[in-house]
Amino acid sequence: MTTRAGACALLILTQGLIACSSKSSQPVGSSIAPTPIAAAPTLRLNGYVYDTAFRPIAGAAVEVIDGPQAGMALTSESNGHFTYTGTFPSAVTIRATKIGYAPATETARIYPAGAWVYFDLVSIVPAVDVAGNYLLTIAADPSCSMLPDAVRTRDYSVRVGPANTTTPVPGLYDAFATSGEFAPYGNGFEIGVSGDYVGITTIGEGPTLVEKVGENRYIAYSIDAGVRDVTSGATTIAAPFSGMIEYCELASPIGQYYDCSSSYLKREQCTAAGGLLRLTRR
Repeated sequence: MTTRAGACALLILTQGLIACSSKSSQPVGSSIAPTPIAAAPTLRLNGYVYDTAFRPIAGAAVEVIDGPQAGMALTSESNGHFTYTGTFPSAVTIRATKIGYAPATETARIYPAGAWVYFDLVSIVPAVDVAGNYLLTIAADPSCSMLPDAVRTRDYSVRVGPANTTTPVPGLYDAFATSGEFAPYGNGFEIGVSGDYVGITTIGEGPTLVEKVGENRYIAYSIDAGVRDVTSGATTIAAPFSGMIEYCELASPIGQYYDCSSSYLKREQCTAAGGLLRLTRR
């Protein structure tokens, strides 16, 4: 079986043999035009500095470590954002620091349309431990009368454990509902902890928690919540949330992903900010 390293070596060897063969077949005195080297792209980089509880960090010192813009210094804005336009011939390393947090180094991701980098700075105050099994209750604001009575308050059994990241990040957790029926990829959400502050979000590229409540009927949550002064092993974590709860009746079975933007029979949305999210440890 050829390993990845072995395949690379074989490719290099093969290319070398091809090159020798091509060169030796040329008449004496002939020349081969060199292959043009593509210019490194000039792109706009967008960067974001957050803590591990999903809160933006303002005033973080950001430094470009390598590449043509090595030594460039920037500062994150109130929303954690920073940006610059530069040349990106290859991977570019960027470092972010802020008093009260451990320094972090990340590699910018480069795409034809631009580059981006994201930092989760870890507080020097140890994060409280929230791993475990819970009952999750989501209760809509009383003013959300447009939602059917049966979906204004829902309960889910959930399991919370360390986030499945390439490099473990203290304070980041994945949560998965273990009871109920859900849309494809619609049974999870994220919990982030920085010190004693706990942030909870069900927002990704769309709602990440989408329960099937009947034939072609769904309740979808795109909400954020946060609470201070949480202790490790706390029996209850409760906080008001902001965002949107959407009730959807589709005209046909759901596709690969939840989508209620078209082909629906009924859609109701509530963005009232008086709802409550509660995790009760089991």
